This record gives sequence, structure tokens and C-alpha cells, in this order.
Amino acid sequence: MFELGQPVVVQSGDGQHIGEVIGEWGSAGSLFYDVSLLQTVRKAVPQHELRLATASEVNGLLSSFMTAQVGAFTERDVLLRHQYTMFLARALSELDASQPAEGQMPEARFGLGDKVALREDDALVLGIVRGRAVRNAQAHYLVETLGEERMVPEDAVLALGESYAGHTGQGMRLGGRVRFVAPGHENDDDFLGVVCSVRRAGQGAEYAILFDDGDVLEGLSSADLRLA
Repeated sequence: MFELGQPVVVQSGDGQHIGEVIGEWGSAGSLFYDVSLLQTVRKAVPQHELRLATASEVNGLLSSFMTAQVGAFTERDVLLRHQYTMFLARALSELDASQPAEGQMPEARFGLGDKVALREDDALVLGIVRGRAVRNAQAHYLVETLGEERMVPEDAVLALGESYAGHTGQGMRLGGRVRFVAPGHENDDDFLGVVCSVRRAGQGAEYAILFDDGDVLEGLSSADLRLA
């Protein structure tokens, strides 16, 4: 498994190239990565087609960039070479020091498959991290919520229990196992589910639960639920 910002070696039609991991995606139990090269981005490269670049490889490439005699560049070429050179310098510093270098990509807070709370207006919604990437130097996550997938910035994602959804009304928690209170069905497993949304409502909270069969029931108070 590779981390965002790491230097990796990827095979392409004209040989091997060093690139920066800028995206990570999970699908059917496999891992795929987006890798930024000098002028292109390779999308969804299988994990087995990548390896971590060594310090000597990064140093050799950086040295060639610094000493190469080249012809005229367009403004785009200059910008791309500058960005790529800065990436190589950061990567080499990290590999040499075996610790994060100043200015390198921040470590992702959440991994693939983590259950999280997604901010959605005045509510927090239960989600699962399905992917992560970097856009405009900020970490973003692909979060699946109730069958939908949304790409959101890191500040829209919380750990479970990090906000008011962690402890509200009778100990109910986002992602917690609960039973819908229905007279005559106190022991009916069809009324079991998980809290999939918590919304502020006056002095309390309003809940939605996801039943085990996939149905969702909204607009519930803590009196409508009990811990399973």
C-alpha cells in the first residue's frame, strides 16, 4: 500500500518513470492509484504495477533535471518542470531523513473503508471512505453515503464521535446499532438498524436509521429508538 505524496516508479510505453501518488481508490478488494508524472497523470494504476522509488533513483533524476542543457520551453513547460522538481526535492528529503519533510503532502486522516461522519448542511451523515485524492494541495475523500458517492474536501469529514453526533439523546451515536420502537415488535429483528443521520432539532436531535434490509426511516426522535 502506498501513501499520498510518495514517489513511485510506474511503467509506461516509453519506459519507467517516477511519479507522485495523488489518488488512492478501492474497488472489489483491489487498490488502484493515480500517479502524477511530469506532464501527465496516470489514472487508476493497479497496485502491483507500482513500486516505491529509491533515494538513489530520485536523486539521479533530480540531478539530471538540475544539470540538463535544454532548449526553449513554453510557460506551461516551465511550470510543470518547476512543480516536478519541487516534488522530487521533497521526496528525496523524506527518503534521506526517513521522516516527513516540510511542505510535503499531509498524511491522510482516514483510510479506505473507514466509517466517517460527513457534514451535510445541519446534519452529519454516516459514510464509508471509498477513495482519496489531492486537489489544489488539499486532501479530498470519496465518501459513500446511502449508496451514493461524493468527493468532498477533508474538512467536510469527521471521525465518528468527533462532533455532536457522537453523544446525543439517550446515548444514540451516528453509526450505532439501534432498534426502532414499535408496539408488538419489541423483539422483531426486522426493526434493527444503524443510525445513519443525526440532525440538530431544537434542543435535541432528529435521527434517521438504516434498516438491515436497506430501507431508511427518517424524522425520528430518541424516544422512537433504543440501543440494540
